[in-house]
Amino acid sequence: MVSLVFPRDFLWGVATSAFQIEGALDAGGAGESDWRRWTHRSNTIANRDTAERACDHYHRWRQDVGLLKWLGVRLYRFSIAWERIQPTDGHSCSSKGLDFYKRLVDELLSANIIPMVTLHHFVNPAWIAELGAWLNPDTPKYFADFCSIVVKELGDRVRYWITINEPTAVCGGGYITGKFPPGEKNQTQHYFIAIINMLRGHSLAVRAIRATAPLLPRIGLARAHIYFEPFDPGESTDRRATQVTDYSFNRIVLEPLLTGEVPEPPVEIRHHFPAKVSRQITGLAKSLDYIGLNYYCRVRVRAPETGWETIGGKWVHTEDAQITAMNWEVYPPGIFNILMYYKGLLGDLPVFITENGYPTEMRPGEDTTEDDDRINYIATHLAQIHKAMMAGIDVLGYCYWSLMDNFEWAEGYRPRFGLFFVDFATQKRIPRKSAHFYRNLLKTGLLLEP
Repeated sequence: MVSLVFPRDFLWGVATSAFQIEGALDAGGAGESDWRRWTHRSNTIANRDTAERACDHYHRWRQDVGLLKWLGVRLYRFSIAWERIQPTDGHSCSSKGLDFYKRLVDELLSANIIPMVTLHHFVNPAWIAELGAWLNPDTPKYFADFCSIVVKELGDRVRYWITINEPTAVCGGGYITGKFPPGEKNQTQHYFIAIINMLRGHSLAVRAIRATAPLLPRIGLARAHIYFEPFDPGESTDRRATQVTDYSFNRIVLEPLLTGEVPEPPVEIRHHFPAKVSRQITGLAKSLDYIGLNYYCRVRVRAPETGWETIGGKWVHTEDAQITAMNWEVYPPGIFNILMYYKGLLGDLPVFITENGYPTEMRPGEDTTEDDDRINYIATHLAQIHKAMMAGIDVLGYCYWSLMDNFEWAEGYRPRFGLFFVDFATQKRIPRKSAHFYRNLLKTGLLLEP
């Protein structure tokens, strides 16, 4: 059996986000957030779950850094809750909120773990939501001001920054499916406006970070790239629907990061695009030091049956597809194909795999730590990443999502992504079989080819 060798300087890591693990949503004078309010509305979250306690990371952060040390990761990706830093408005600044993250960063550094900080991971302070969230043209400036505050306090210890996580997921959930706040459905012009404002926010944030950071920063944006393919490759309408869908959920964010301009929308959905919004974004072109890639699945696309009433085709599965607990199709070659596409589009811009993970669903009587399917998912995706690296793609590192089971947005606590099982009643963390697999991989840097 062939062993795949990863470089000695490859940055092995895991990822989490603040709202999904911290709990203690009032602690330290934290403000309200749009997601906290959303979880307390009826019929928004599976099983009426909330993130009030989540993984209680706010109180157990030292224990959780211990999990990272046990795994042997070189890097830990986490996010900072905007509402903890600016709880009431754009003029507020909470020293208690900042102190929590300072302690966490210091503990990571003392354990020789590199912090990678995400500045926006889905959640807005309530005061931003009340101003219209990312539909408000002033929100990019508010966000950049927040970034300046954080970087001023942490920039002497943090080098790796991610401005925004998954703009298309934030805006798709908020304005297309209605599963995220503010809960609008098929408000396609709002979707495009919000994405463009998030890109403006990224551009302003990059300038703010570079102007403030004492250490030379490495700045990225993490984007969810779905690998779309036509349901029937022989059907021209399915092929075209795939191209349109790829524009709305991939190209809309990726290409402006290179050119500084949102690409012209396909003719089929041009009526959904806001006519009076400029597609030019100042300072956006080539603003990245690396691109963050979050990859989970392939989606097959069929042509819409009744015309282009929304911004993409119909998302479907084939009968032989391997489907996860999130209704996502497992398709490891997708990450290789995306990396090769990035090489052609972005040239030598480095890539960091900022998320890649496998969700399961617990059933009564099942062993909580047996997860061979997760191990196979990690191994097969890493094999495809290694293949891309051998083809000349500069992949800096890999973060498994997630360190531990957590609050999975609209799905609540049902899907479990963690290398560590979490008993949410007792908050006990138990390493799964996959945690032992990942630990051994990080020790050796060797992966047996699946």
